[in-house]
Amino acid sequence: MYPGSPRDTAAKSALIIILIAGCSSQEELPQASEHKTQAEDRPVNEPAEHPSPIQARGVQPGSSPIMGENFTLTDLLMDMIWVKRGSFTMGSVNSKSPQNEKPASLITLSKGFWIAKTETRQDLYKRLMNENPSQYKGPNQPVENVAFYDAREFCRQLTGIEKEQQRLPVGYRYQLPTEAQWEFAAKGGMLDKKEKVSILTDVAWHRKNSNNITHPVAVKACNVLGLHDMRGNVFELCDGLAAPYPGRHVIDWKGKSLNRMRVARGGSWFSNPQECTKTFRLELPPDYQMAHVGFRVALVFVKETDNP
Repeated sequence: MYPGSPRDTAAKSALIIILIAGCSSQEELPQASEHKTQAEDRPVNEPAEHPSPIQARGVQPGSSPIMGENFTLTDLLMDMIWVKRGSFTMGSVNSKSPQNEKPASLITLSKGFWIAKTETRQDLYKRLMNENPSQYKGPNQPVENVAFYDAREFCRQLTGIEKEQQRLPVGYRYQLPTEAQWEFAAKGGMLDKKEKVSILTDVAWHRKNSNNITHPVAVKACNVLGLHDMRGNVFELCDGLAAPYPGRHVIDWKGKSLNRMRVARGGSWFSNPQECTKTFRLELPPDYQMAHVGFRVALVFVKETDNP
């Protein structure tokens, strides 16, 4: 169990203001996805969200998930959505976007992965970690007030449980998604599907509609993959370090840097609507806890040389 550090909400709120200121084998890679990066810069007119066309299959102990299919960990009430490998444009091309969203870069994800349908709920976090650090309590609300190290420990615990249950595909483990995996999923992956246009309020809790608290997961509409709350409610921590985008084609890009800063994505109940986009990046220390930062897990293929 990762030991929790003292939580000082007032100090956290002050610092966050400073921080915010400051594929199948037949796929042709690295052709970018059809999703237009420009759309990410219109927070009040975003692509509409739709339920996933594939129903999740319950996975019992001793049975591994099937590649290419959604699944549910029935005893944990956790749905995982399959994201097919592919290429996409990461970042923003809008001249008014924050500098850390540039340069827009062609990124290829060489392996498909699963990502949780919702942000990690408080009841699930407490079940695995024996504590609930959240400021805004509710079993179906996203856990928050967690640091990067806390989220990583949760993923380690979940991986251990699923290994004992014999439900881990070979070479895969639970961890935070990389920024590339998170943004690819937020933008709908490789699904070739037309989306309607809806207002941001339909899909995200933000400063103007949240009443300054978190809300139960999956209340707002989902995206084309079936993922809820990819924007708003709580920022979502990602794996890797805060680093500039490469500005060129990279396979399986993951932020590397000499600094300690981590990145959270998607905006939150505390964010202005302009920050609840699929490209906005919040940089923060790995041991810092805030009442509007949480996470969602991913089940990803991991090389033996990758850091835990």
